[in-house]
Amino acid sequence: MKNFRYYNAALIGMVVAYMLVLVFASRDIQPFTGDLTRLGGYPEKDYGWNTPLLGFENRLFDFANDLSQYNRHYDVIIIGDSFSRDSVFGWQNFLISQTGLSVLTFHVDRLNIDDLVNSPQFHSSPPFAVVYQSVERVALTRLSRPAMQRLPDLTPRTISLAPRNMSRTGPTPIPLTRQTEEKGFVERMNMASNMYMKMFFRDVLGVNITEVATLPLKKAWFSSEKSDEIVFLQSHLLPATLALDRMESALLGARKLKGMIEQNGNTKLYLMFFPNEISVYRDQLQSPEIKVASLMDHFDDFNQDDIVRLDKAFQSALDAGLVDLYLPNDTHTSSVGYKIAAEKLMGKMIEDKLIR
Repeated sequence: MKNFRYYNAALIGMVVAYMLVLVFASRDIQPFTGDLTRLGGYPEKDYGWNTPLLGFENRLFDFANDLSQYNRHYDVIIIGDSFSRDSVFGWQNFLISQTGLSVLTFHVDRLNIDDLVNSPQFHSSPPFAVVYQSVERVALTRLSRPAMQRLPDLTPRTISLAPRNMSRTGPTPIPLTRQTEEKGFVERMNMASNMYMKMFFRDVLGVNITEVATLPLKKAWFSSEKSDEIVFLQSHLLPATLALDRMESALLGARKLKGMIEQNGNTKLYLMFFPNEISVYRDQLQSPEIKVASLMDHFDDFNQDDIVRLDKAFQSALDAGLVDLYLPNDTHTSSVGYKIAAEKLMGKMIEDKLIR
């Protein structure tokens, strides 16, 4: 019985000690604002961005969960993933603030293209542009869908619209800072427990139980405390050739998309692919033995008139030394990258005489 009491006392002591450690550690813990720090259990105080980023107080574009919400005219329809869902820093905000265009965004995995082009609103008052956006890692899979679904292979018609005049009188972005204080005690404790458990396995036992890792960079590319490290998803190190078996069907799917969207002679299709973050910084890795293949290298096979080449634009940004092109704690680009995306799309629209 005495041994049992000792056992209980030791167990309770360990639990109390663990709770005290969490309470102490959670005092200065910063809330997770990035998906990589949250998933990987990396401290935001080490990997969170510190230089203010330009953002918007109010979202300028609309979201639609289904076609029932597409019930008025929009100049531009976006069919995109999480890279088109940022209400504060999103690239659509920058596009609208520079052009005055109206923009509606659908999620790429929740919309059937055939349903969109056959919808009453698309027929009665078509947009002058549709942007099909995807992150690099699943771009070929998504583009293969129109081919796999046996959607019609239609002939696109030349756009014959008069250019729209741009309005640059929209809201302007303002500098915004990252949230660094977590107010709730329970929230701080939960975050501390999640983070330190993952850190214990990684730093003490030498076992990474998450899909997130870090690598050193040749120089400081972020405004975070650990500015010369990149946090990334380990699956992004897999060879891009794993997805190239879908290239033929993706090219067919892109052709079908173009035909379906441009058959009315009033709407132009643009393809916009955001590179994986490790693809953007692959030439900046300190370890030359780590090779990062990128699907972006193979997008020359697509119709270049339709593609907004963010990979080349982002490389130019790095050549110019831009910091925080991608967020140091997140898989997504920052407002720096989103602004570049908006400017590249706007440039294509001007080149195609859709706007002036």
